[in-house]
Amino acid sequence: MIGFASIQGGAPASVGALTDHLLNLTLSPEHGRVADYYARTGRPLSEAERTAGLFRAEEGPSVESVAVLRPDLHPIVARGLSIEQGSPLTREQVNGLLAGRRADGEKVVGKVYAKARSLGIDPRTGEQRTSAPIGSYDFCPTPDKSVSVAWAFAEPAQQAAIYTAHLEAARDAVRYIGSEGPTVRNRTVAYCTQY
Repeated sequence: MIGFASIQGGAPASVGALTDHLLNLTLSPEHGRVADYYARTGRPLSEAERTAGLFRAEEGPSVESVAVLRPDLHPIVARGLSIEQGSPLTREQVNGLLAGRRADGEKVVGKVYAKARSLGIDPRTGEQRTSAPIGSYDFCPTPDKSVSVAWAFAEPAQQAAIYTAHLEAARDAVRYIGSEGPTVRNRTVAYCTQY
């Protein structure tokens, strides 16, 4: 299943709570390291490897809470968004991107930013309705509950395999969305351009 939400545009600081939520680790560092190791070697850890300090962060992969760019991000797009490829994004850079701006928080050159506008009074509730500009969209791949239950009752090696399968499926789903979804609307011309 893929959850979907639109994120209101505006000042980068306005999405700080969402950024904190998105960067929150959902697996313990130990589980993340086991999953990463298992994904790279294709076998579970031995007790000797586990106790030999195989997972020291300075030697192995980091499971710190960081945002990582898509490896297929076009260099021109990265430059336009003020992103340095090959480096993880900082919290402030994620704020900027989620708010619909460049990673440095500045506005994207050539982008027309929508303004908040009044939609009048809702006849059912009597409340004033407004339309806020959209900064970005969040697609959140989540496994079915049965997968979560299987993971919870599995041994560490099986947990790592389930976690790795979920990550691969999530990446495939998001890659599909990225290839089929991006459309730019030009409000002055009656057509859409697919990228």
